[in-house]
Amino acid sequence: MNESSLRPAEVVYFDEVRFGQFLDTLEADAKLAIEVAMKKILPRAKRIEASKWVKPLGGPLMQFRIGPTTTAVMSRNMTPSGHIAQRQPLLVRVFFVYEGEHKIIVLHAYDKTKDRTRLSQQREIAEAKRILEKWSASIG
Repeated sequence: MNESSLRPAEVVYFDEVRFGQFLDTLEADAKLAIEVAMKKILPRAKRIEASKWVKPLGGPLMQFRIGPTTTAVMSRNMTPSGHIAQRQPLLVRVFFVYEGEHKIIVLHAYDKTKDRTRLSQQREIAEAKRILEKWSASIG
């Protein structure tokens, strides 16, 4: 790999307000773990594709899988787990696309911990695809 391919990507939010509103629905520990994952893992998505963290969903749409618990996310990322009050289940899915080599556009996210049904997952993927179409139209 050349040095350019090792550089972390910039993470940009298609709708930062909406993502913030999503984070506000979560408990403090889950929110902290997600913020750590978004800053420390997602920027390296191209290097960790086909891992349990990043999954292609067809076309340009990708899924970033955060979990399975708050402490697991924190300990894997060299963040003292003492920042987390207690171990809690955490199954958050973040949908994104790559824009060029060094930019990631976050489109949508949901908390799979609250509803693990296949129908719910399909509904959330459909929402991510709808937002992907809006993003695609916005870039021309």
